[in-house]
Amino acid sequence: MGYSKFSCFFIAFCVHVLFTSAQKEFFVEVNPADGSFGILKEIPGVNWVTTIPDYISMDNNHSRYFFKGADSSYDWKLYAIDSHTGTVLSNPPFCPSCSQLDNLIEFEYDENSDTLYALHWNNALQREYFVAVDPATGDFQIISELPDVNYIQVESSTFDVIHNQYIFLGFNFDGTEHLYTIDASTGAVLYSPPFTAFINILDFEFDRNNGNIYALLLSNIGDHLQLVSINNQTLNYQAICTINNAEGVTSGFTTFDSNHERYIFCGPDLPDGIYRLYSVDVNSAQVISQPPFYLLPEPISNIIETQYDAGNDKLVALHWDNHWTDEDSADFIPPDTTHDTTGTNDTTSFPVAITIYPNPFNDELVIEFASVNHPAVSFALYNEVGQLIIDAKQISTRKLVISKISFTGGIYFYKLYSGKSVFKSGELVLQR
Repeated sequence: MGYSKFSCFFIAFCVHVLFTSAQKEFFVEVNPADGSFGILKEIPGVNWVTTIPDYISMDNNHSRYFFKGADSSYDWKLYAIDSHTGTVLSNPPFCPSCSQLDNLIEFEYDENSDTLYALHWNNALQREYFVAVDPATGDFQIISELPDVNYIQVESSTFDVIHNQYIFLGFNFDGTEHLYTIDASTGAVLYSPPFTAFINILDFEFDRNNGNIYALLLSNIGDHLQLVSINNQTLNYQAICTINNAEGVTSGFTTFDSNHERYIFCGPDLPDGIYRLYSVDVNSAQVISQPPFYLLPEPISNIIETQYDAGNDKLVALHWDNHWTDEDSADFIPPDTTHDTTGTNDTTSFPVAITIYPNPFNDELVIEFASVNHPAVSFALYNEVGQLIIDAKQISTRKLVISKISFTGGIYFYKLYSGKSVFKSGELVLQR
């Protein structure tokens, strides 16, 4: 059946944002220390980027960043971007031999063999295959059939460059989840230990320095998010550290900085629900930085699909700017990517604490300030496709109650702002 939905610990934002559209799409460099970014180059002709399942990978041999994108007519292509300059190197049709119900997902680049690997579901044959993808043509060549695999747990793959192994989470035909390890040269399944109990573990990243496989685990007790190392032969795992106040993980952001051995991911914190870009040092077991990150500070604009470029020692991503105009300056200075800072930044400071509750909410939402003596501020609420549905201007009271809410249930995004300054932003869940 191809690929499955996320494990339940993935926040709803991961599940519903299947595609991202833009007025202009850019290739950007992100500073993990403070969450800022600098635009390297516009990617012409890209109006949509697929984020679920996973279609991105980084070729550190040739500084190539791969992703699946389309124009306004949904003409899908496999883009290869020069990660140093942002120039489009190639963009052939994406999987021209695939039927509409086939897929080609979970890209992983092997720098030893210079090969882009993936998983291919052939819907007519109802079979999963391990394949090699040709970035020049956008098509693939079958290496081996995976007759035991029925579903793929998306955002679950990594590549062991030391042992030449492709690793991913999948489900067999009786519904049992396995961690599969494939010999990339032959396509043979080397290990496939089953999970005997439900475990919220995902976002595997391989550390070429020590041979460890890292992942994020959401504990069933207290909802603690932990960074763990896992044995792909036995499924035994060892906790590295607990990421305090991290509530979950967002699709399309997890990557590994092999130069400095840092596991990087994005997710909302507690109790405010502010999205942060976490960098965890796997050796010291410390969170090095956790700045607020640019997901939806403005309607529909975002940064997605982060990848670490080891050759150029920087974090790169795609940025969709919904408010870009040709009058905006095209001269950008990439952010300072110094990695030894331990400081964290927050959104623009506000003189008093702000609380928004309850979350999840139903018929009533409360915005409360710690003091009545605060500057006037506006509250905006957007639905999951970025449409503005509430815009309460110049709030000057200590408490604002929004009642008789009749919207449909789901995920909503808010910001408290004044002009171009955003004081607080995050995600709210409306239950019905």
